[in-house]
Amino acid sequence: RPMVLDVETHLDDQGDFHVALSVHGAGTWSSTRCKWALAWFVCFPIALYTRLQELSQPDSIAWDETHFGKFASYYINRTYYFDVHPPLAKMIIGLAGYLTGYDGAYDFKQPGQAYGETNYLGMRACCATFGALCVPLVFMTVWRLATPGAAAIAAAMATLDASSIALSRFILLDPILLFFILAAVCALVHHRALPPSAAFTPVWWAWLVAAGMFFAGAFTSKWVGLFVYLYGGLATIADLWELLGDTAQSLWTFARHFLSRALVLIALPAILYATCFKIHFVVLSHTGPGDYFMSSSFQSTLIGNDLFNSTDPDMIAYGSVVTIRSQRYGGGLLHSHPSLYPAGMVEQQQITAYSHKDSNNLWRIKRPHGQENNTESDVLVRHGDRIRLEHVLTRRNLHSHPHPAPVTTDHQQVTGYGESGVGDVNDEWTILVDGGAAGDAVARVRTAFRLRHHTAGHTHPCVLHSDGTKLPKWGFDQVEVTCSPDLASDAALWNIEGHTNSRLPPAPVSAIAPSFFGALIELHYAMGMVNNGLVPKEGEVTSQPWQWPINYRGQRFTAWGDNDARVYLLGDPVAYAIALLCLGLVVVWLVTDALCRQRGLAELPWEVPGKQNARWACIWLLWAWGLHYLPFYLMGRVLYFHHYLPAFNISAMLTGVFLDYAAGCVQRALGRTPVLRAALIAVVVIVLIVSHSYFSCMAYGMHWPLRHYRRLQWLPSWEIA
Repeated sequence: RPMVLDVETHLDDQGDFHVALSVHGAGTWSSTRCKWALAWFVCFPIALYTRLQELSQPDSIAWDETHFGKFASYYINRTYYFDVHPPLAKMIIGLAGYLTGYDGAYDFKQPGQAYGETNYLGMRACCATFGALCVPLVFMTVWRLATPGAAAIAAAMATLDASSIALSRFILLDPILLFFILAAVCALVHHRALPPSAAFTPVWWAWLVAAGMFFAGAFTSKWVGLFVYLYGGLATIADLWELLGDTAQSLWTFARHFLSRALVLIALPAILYATCFKIHFVVLSHTGPGDYFMSSSFQSTLIGNDLFNSTDPDMIAYGSVVTIRSQRYGGGLLHSHPSLYPAGMVEQQQITAYSHKDSNNLWRIKRPHGQENNTESDVLVRHGDRIRLEHVLTRRNLHSHPHPAPVTTDHQQVTGYGESGVGDVNDEWTILVDGGAAGDAVARVRTAFRLRHHTAGHTHPCVLHSDGTKLPKWGFDQVEVTCSPDLASDAALWNIEGHTNSRLPPAPVSAIAPSFFGALIELHYAMGMVNNGLVPKEGEVTSQPWQWPINYRGQRFTAWGDNDARVYLLGDPVAYAIALLCLGLVVVWLVTDALCRQRGLAELPWEVPGKQNARWACIWLLWAWGLHYLPFYLMGRVLYFHHYLPAFNISAMLTGVFLDYAAGCVQRALGRTPVLRAALIAVVVIVLIVSHSYFSCMAYGMHWPLRHYRRLQWLPSWEIA
C-alpha cells in the first residue's frame, strides 16, 4: 500500500547534523539506522558496480597476479610454497578460486600470459568485493567521527578514485588488506565513541572484539597491516590514560578495562595470527617450490619431499655423497659452481649457499691427507674427525686460506681448490658435533655440527659460516660462505640433508618434525630475511614515498601494446590534489588553533559549532595517515605506488571531515541556511564524479590506440601515452 516518508533534519549546538526518517506505520529510524542503511544499501552497491565493471579485462595476467594467482593454485593443490607475506589474504583468494570452479591447473607463468579458458573471474570478483566493502566502512567511520556530509565526501573519494578501483579489480592482496585496515579503524572509532555508561555491555564488547579481529586480519594479510595495529595501540593507550585520570572510576574498573583490552587487542589477534599459519601448514602438506626455504626437519614432514619417509642411510660414513644445509633460519645448501671469484681476490672456484636443490649441492666426504688409500666406506664419521669435502661435479675440494672473504672481509675466504680431488692441507676440516663428545656419530638431518678449518685452527681458528649475506652480481646473488673466527656462532651450524651411500643399509629418516611454534619461528625468520632482500633490481622502475601524495608517477599494470587493454595504476588527479591540499590545510589549521588557544585569543563565533569534534577527528585521522605513510621512508625494500592506498583512503576521510567543517563555517559566516553547506558538499562530489568519468579508463583498460589518451597525460612523469 502507499507509504509516506517524512524526513526531519537539524543541526545541534555542536554543529552535528541529525537525520530522522519516519514511515507511516513503521516507526522512526534513528541516525544510526540511517547510517547503516546508506552505507550498505547505497554506498556498497555503487562501489561494487565500479569494481566489477569490465572485470574480465584484461583477459591476461596483470602484474602481480602472476604471484598471487599462483599461490591460490598452490592452496588448491595443497602444494607447499614460500612467500614474504602472511597467508590470510592468499588463503581467501585460494578459497574464492576453489568455490568458483578454478581447478588450480593454470601456471600463472608471467604477466601478459593469456588466461584462455581458465576460470579466473571468481578470484578477481573476490578481490573486487573486498575493495567495494572499503567504501561503506569509510562512510560509517566518517559519519561517526563527524557528519553525513563529511561521510559523503569521503565515500565519494574512496568510490571514484581510479587507483582504488584498479587495485581492486585484480588478483592481489591489497584490496583485502585495505578492507581489514579500514574495518579495524571503523570498529575502533565506534568503540571509542560509546559513552562510559556502555562499558562492558554487549555492544561495547562487540566493537572491541571486531577491532581485535580486524587488526589480526590486517597484519595476517601483510605485515604493513601492523601500522593500523600501532594506531590502535596508541588510541588504546590514550583511552586507558584518560580512564586512569578519571577519579570517579575505581581502580578495579580501570583494571577491568586494562585486562579486557589486553585480552581482546593483544591475545586475540595473536591467537588468530597463529591459527592462520596453522591452517596454512595443514593445507600445504605436499612438497613444492617453497621446500628449500625451510629446514631439513620441516621438509621431512612434506609428502613427496625427498626426506619424507626417506630410506636413505641414516648414519654418515666416509665415501658418502651428501648435501649440507645451513641450520640458520632460511639457510641454504652448501653449493659450488665452475665460476671463479673475480679479480682483486684469490681467483679460485666460488663457494656459496644456495636455496634451490640441484646437482651443484653434492659433496663427497673423504678422509684427510695421508689416509686416501683407506677404502673402508662403512666407517662412520664422528665428532672430532678430520675430513675433506669434494664437490662432486667439479671435483674441487672445500678450501680456506688466510685471505679476506669477498663481502665479510674480517672472515677468511672459502673457495673450491684442487684438480680431480687433489688439493692441499688447507682442504681439511674438523667436524664438531654441537654438544657432542668424542665418538659421537653424525646422523642425517638431526645432527647439527660445525666445520672448523683444521690447518688454520692452530693459529687463526675459524669455522665454516653462512649468515645470509648476499654476494654481488658476480656471485649470482647467492649467499656468501666464509670461515668465521666466531667459533660458537649459530650461523656456523650445519646438518646433512641428502645422503647417498650404497654400502650402508637404508633407514627411515629419524628426524623429529619441528613443533608448530618451531616451524612458525623458522618461517618468520625466512620471511624477514627474504623481505629485506627485496631491493630494486637494476633497471627496475619503482617509486619513492615522496612521489605518492603528489601523484607524481603511476605504474603500468599490464602489457602496453596497441592491442592490449592497458591499465595504469594512478590516483585520480583531482581527488589526490584535494586530499593533498586538505592535508596541508589541516596541519596549518591545527597549529594555528593551538597557538591561538595558547595565547587565549577569542574564537570567531562562526567557527565554534562542531569545532571540538572536528579538531579531534582531524588529529586522530592525521595520526592514522602518518602511521600508514611515513614508515615507508625508513624501508630499504622495493616500493610501489600501491603502498600508498591505505594512507590515501585515510586522507579521504580526513578530507571529508575538514571540508564539511569548512563548509559549515562558510555557511555560518555568511548567515545562510544549512542548504549552502549541503550545496558546497554537493559541488565537491560532482567535481569528483566528473574527474572519475574523465580518468576512469586508466582503471578499466585503455583499448584505443595510445594517441587517444594523450589528453590524460597531465604530467610528463605519467607513463600513459
